[in-house]
Amino acid sequence: MRRLSDPRTHLSLRVDDSEQGLDLEEFLEEHFVEHSVSQIRKWVRLGYVRVNGVPSSLDAWLQLGDEISIDQRAEAERTYRAEDLSLRVLLEGAGWVCIDKPAGVPVIPERHGNAATVIDGLLFHIGASGRTGVRPRVVHRLDKEASGVLLVALDAASERDLGVQFQKREVEKRYLAIVRGEIHEPGVVDLPIGADSRDLTRMVISRGRGKPALTRFEPIEVFRGFTLVRVAPETGRTHQIRIHMSALGHTLAVDKLYGGGPSLNLSEIKPGYRAKPREPEKPLIARLTLHAESLEFRDPATGERRRAEAAIPKDFALAIKMLRKWAPGGQREEGDGDVDE
Repeated sequence: MRRLSDPRTHLSLRVDDSEQGLDLEEFLEEHFVEHSVSQIRKWVRLGYVRVNGVPSSLDAWLQLGDEISIDQRAEAERTYRAEDLSLRVLLEGAGWVCIDKPAGVPVIPERHGNAATVIDGLLFHIGASGRTGVRPRVVHRLDKEASGVLLVALDAASERDLGVQFQKREVEKRYLAIVRGEIHEPGVVDLPIGADSRDLTRMVISRGRGKPALTRFEPIEVFRGFTLVRVAPETGRTHQIRIHMSALGHTLAVDKLYGGGPSLNLSEIKPGYRAKPREPEKPLIARLTLHAESLEFRDPATGERRRAEAAIPKDFALAIKMLRKWAPGGQREEGDGDVDE
């Protein structure tokens, strides 16, 4: 990719060898990871995006050398503010930082609402360290209600390098998920994923215009009616783990959007559970039962392989503890596959 100087637009991009054959939506999603799919579609619909100077459709196929220009009004939709979110830094390099993203904090601004984002928290962290002129650049995403390792670039060169690593599947990602149902064998899900034309907040298995998506998984601990699995997505589609596990009939234990419950409660797993009179039950965990356990990548500056790991947060650990106590199963992987509370 080569960025061009164009006084009429905020940014112009050229389609290079690795990008020819993509459609416009795929191209924009790769270059504007910090924006939601719905935002990108809105830009195209409003004419903020032009291909060789002409407004185009999302499904237009791109050719080598095509110029994609982005109107200033598109970038103006996103604003950040430095805010102290007490983000925990796991690893940090010259042009990147890995943080332990708390559940409930969005990576980028949401479509509706004005909640503080990971980028806001990083701007505060950068300012507190005395650095100036540094802008965090998102190179991959975690769902708002997921927790764990998130890698963010801090300069344009690192952004490009890390982006290529993700695109070429050179980044190793590992997640832990509590899913419904019992899984006793490792497996692979190879099903294409595309946007749901009826609901922009959802993605679906789409064998027509869906993008290739591959997810590997293995059971770590089997409970009665639930399984703790380690998941390794080789591609990075939106909601990929949630959709692929749901396609297997094993939705995340908590995932309202794709068929899981709104929360995981003790009453679901403890035999003979009795609620306290006139007191609502407090959930064990009331957010996505998905945690980004580790991320391994190559440092753009040194070429060294780096690995960041995030400990299981308290709500996730509590859910595992209660499942072990009240819904013991017949399989527990020992050694490297063991997960401590």
